[in-house]
Amino acid sequence: MRGSGIAGLVGIKPLDGDLFRPLLKLTKVAIENFAKANKVPYNDDISNDDTYFLRNKIRHQLIPQLAGDYNCAIVNQLAQLSDIVRLESDYLAADTVAFFDEVVTCGDEVILDVDLYKQAHTARRRRLIRHLYKAFTGSNYNLAYKHVVMLDAWLQDGVINSRQTLAGLNLLIDRNGVNITLENAKKHRPDRRQLTEGVNTLAAYHLTIMISEIEQIACGSIAVLTVPSDFKSRGLAIRNRQAGDFVRLKGLKGKRKSLKKLLNEQSIAIAERANLPLLACGSEILWGKRLRKTIYQTAAVSKNNDVCYIYIDDM
Repeated sequence: MRGSGIAGLVGIKPLDGDLFRPLLKLTKVAIENFAKANKVPYNDDISNDDTYFLRNKIRHQLIPQLAGDYNCAIVNQLAQLSDIVRLESDYLAADTVAFFDEVVTCGDEVILDVDLYKQAHTARRRRLIRHLYKAFTGSNYNLAYKHVVMLDAWLQDGVINSRQTLAGLNLLIDRNGVNITLENAKKHRPDRRQLTEGVNTLAAYHLTIMISEIEQIACGSIAVLTVPSDFKSRGLAIRNRQAGDFVRLKGLKGKRKSLKKLLNEQSIAIAERANLPLLACGSEILWGKRLRKTIYQTAAVSKNNDVCYIYIDDM
């Protein structure tokens, strides 16, 4: 009813990350009958009966009318439609991320390969525009359907040196592709801070990092990394991201994952990525603010003497 597209048809997901809704497919009557039969106490939210709210008006007025006058199985069929759309939406979302990785280069500049973009199906192109906008701004709230159609047509024309501004994004088509920047974006910190053994205070990043060969007692808010001692001689630094950066995440058995893919998976806005503080040894990222834990991030005592410990206090 709000023109929200496929995402709106998906509805509430039974499994959404760590959140599981086991009672989602049961009716309110079935749940109440079970609770009464088994003497399970429960609270009834009276706001759910207030038809001032559109969701309640649909639930208490529209759905009963559709079921009574048009299709008595409307509730079950809407639930089936939601299941079908949910699976297809998940597939399309994964395809959009893969297409993003294929046509967008994220380095000091963000460049869209306009030739590869033009070769894609219209649906794929428009999904990419929405994904790209969200990657920059963190939300598609200000992105209307007319914006997507207009920008897709402009990219299809591909006139060199033409510019476009879209809800906070600046786009320029040059001979290398489409250069994308965020309006009023803050310049990223150009500094690279080499770390030394002992305490390192990094006021610009609001971090205090201690490197020690002796395991310390750390409170729960401090990230603890156990790394091979030769990382110190190879050089540990806090810096911003660079081309070729990769991580080894916990649970992936030490396999490499490009930092770009991880940032996309975690939906970290492109505007934030340039300022993201990263603990690096060469091209390997050992820790990053807001990033998933790497294989080095553990507080466990190691029996191997050939290690050093890194303590990160994110102030």
